[in-house]
Amino acid sequence: MRLRSMVATGALLIAAGAVTTSTVASARSPVYINDMFRRNLQHPRTLSLWASDGLIHLRWSHWGSKLASATGQITEHGLGVSGPRCAGKRGREGYGWRCFAVRVHASGIRACGAHRVYTSVRYLAFGHWQAARFHGNTCSVTAG
Repeated sequence: MRLRSMVATGALLIAAGAVTTSTVASARSPVYINDMFRRNLQHPRTLSLWASDGLIHLRWSHWGSKLASATGQITEHGLGVSGPRCAGKRGREGYGWRCFAVRVHASGIRACGAHRVYTSVRYLAFGHWQAARFHGNTCSVTAG
């Protein structure tokens, strides 16, 4: 009788350990951000939030944490020429696009389908913070 009790207790402890392990594994699963094209991206160099312009040359820090930060450039479309080919200097024109410095914050990790995604994106450009909108039905963010 005592042996059965010990076996049952051991089985419960193993089951409890399995639950803890799976919880830790899900907390460490990859975190994505989905752009307007609904692509699952991890620390993207380019984040398309609207049709003609975007956040480019992004360099991320603290990806996967509660608050990921990036610096890069924001494009401003000029003459209807496709493709962000900025000259690399702030505000200098290149092929119809102008680029300016930008800071980006991604936060609000939550499950969306089979992935964990950032649900809040804010970016500092042109002297003030702007918020992108999260669309729960597609798990994507677009310009606010």
